Amino acid sequence: MWFNNTSQSLWFRINKDFKKVIKILKDERYNFDFHEIHDLFFKTNKSHLLIKSSLFTEGYISIQNPINGCIVDLLDPKNIDTIIDGCSAPGGKGAFIALKAPESTIISIDNNLKRIKKIKESLVRHNIKNIKISVKDLSRDEIPKSNKILVDVPCTGTGSINRRIDIKWRRTEKELRDIGLLQYNILSNAAKYLDTNGIIIYSTCSIEPEENELLIERFMDAHNFIVEDASNFVNNNIVHNKAIKVLPGEYSLDGGFAIRLRKLWLLIYLDI
Repeated sequence: MWFNNTSQSLWFRINKDFKKVIKILKDERYNFDFHEIHDLFFKTNKSHLLIKSSLFTEGYISIQNPINGCIVDLLDPKNIDTIIDGCSAPGGKGAFIALKAPESTIISIDNNLKRIKKIKESLVRHNIKNIKISVKDLSRDEIPKSNKILVDVPCTGTGSINRRIDIKWRRTEKELRDIGLLQYNILSNAAKYLDTNGIIIYSTCSIEPEENELLIERFMDAHNFIVEDASNFVNNNIVHNKAIKVLPGEYSLDGGFAIRLRKLWLLIYLDI
């Protein structure tokens, strides 16, 4: 695929003071273009300078691929929510959740201490106060009850081969099976702590059916959930069969998958 063999753009997300950011970019003669799918994301011909600028160091902008912004939009965070940001490091999605819902309660969960350091750095740079960090294994540990959960699970990364070109040679069928089992355990365990009528977002940066559609089918067969149409929350062009589904290069995005699931009441019928 040609996209995987080309140099990819670095995308920036505007976090606050949209008009101020645009004015500074224009005053300092940056050439920039907004993404066609998400209007908070832009790229520029002087990324290396922008990363060193006060706009970046003071948290006005962040580096993030627009598909990850769409995944947060699919969660649709509100200030009244209690949200679990699962497998959260390095914290980009969690920061965006906090910026969209600054009065919500957010718990960022990860089991990698080195990567959790990145979350802490992000909280300082963005001056975020409503995220608490918890070191847990989401595939098996107990977590707080919440009404919204985002699980951006570990995956084979086949949607971002353009950024990690070794993947095409390094991944094996056994690894795909092992990762699939971990993904299923994470989703199933997290779902136990979701309030009835709550929302869970399952997402990957993979394009493999075994990690996406087929895994969700298996989960739905064993759990009382329904799929909610992603086109109600994100641009319809990246929605297929109610889920976000993007191949590498489509709309200049990394490949990936995300689906919005709502937990239903569990009805128990008794013979009397």
